[in-house]
Amino acid sequence: GYNTPADMWSMGVIMFAVLYGTLPFRSRNRDPRKKVQEVEDMIVQGFDPVLRKGEGPWFDSDARVSESARNLIAELLQRNPEKRMTAEEVLKHAWFTNAPDHKLSPLVIQSLKEFHHHNKLKDIVLKSMCSKIVSKQEQTELHEAFDEMDKKGDGHVFLKDLQKVLHKCGFHDDEAIKRIFESIDVDHTGEINYQELLMAYADMKVSARQERLYRAFHHMQRHQPNKDRITVEDILDIVKSTQKGKVDKHTEHEIKVLFKHYAEKDGTIDYRGFAKMWYGKHARKKLEDLQSPLHHENA
Repeated sequence: GYNTPADMWSMGVIMFAVLYGTLPFRSRNRDPRKKVQEVEDMIVQGFDPVLRKGEGPWFDSDARVSESARNLIAELLQRNPEKRMTAEEVLKHAWFTNAPDHKLSPLVIQSLKEFHHHNKLKDIVLKSMCSKIVSKQEQTELHEAFDEMDKKGDGHVFLKDLQKVLHKCGFHDDEAIKRIFESIDVDHTGEINYQELLMAYADMKVSARQERLYRAFHHMQRHQPNKDRITVEDILDIVKSTQKGKVDKHTEHEIKVLFKHYAEKDGTIDYRGFAKMWYGKHARKKLEDLQSPLHHENA
């Protein structure tokens, strides 16, 4: 069965992923069976709580993560279940007790760290689909996180505000935080608003599972629902549905020009084209690492 020590170990894996941006037990093998076996072998061997250069089941020495955060992760990933921290002990750990005003959710931190700069067409799609991707409960949590960063309460978050909050969360790489801020600031105003934070979270949520991206792709299919393709009219319909049935001429022209960049000769985009638009320069790697839902369905 799944017991409390196992829950604590899982928490350690999640905390590591949030602060380091990668999993502690990870295989780069492209063979699915070998990948699973390699990960299982690493888990059995256990996590080595030492500073070492590069990614692996240890602490990357190049990542700026606080000592107290590393200590907590090490305690949670302890191989011996009897020596592993309990939930009560975790709440008493210095990483929590030394940051009494720490309110930012790990989910929000993760979405901030994973939100890469993307193209304008993706911005339009994300903005139009946010309410369908992000649940009411998640939106409430995001509002609370935004309020934590919005010190002045004026609806704007600046780079220094983001730095302060992420520092409290154990993430101290200011250069990385600056890159995060600039990628979220999609309209390049030098500040982040709630809509941009919502888009960052929606992007993280969809990008985390290719099945979700495939569902988003299917959701957009309105004019050719049985051909696994989307048209420019599909995207215009999605935008219209969030803007009381209207799209201004400038936005419509912009969508058509951007769509043409990813479209095939027949003027439509298939799933792989959509994934390329969504993942950008990471598309090839994503499609190699994850089995395509289309391939799975036809198998």
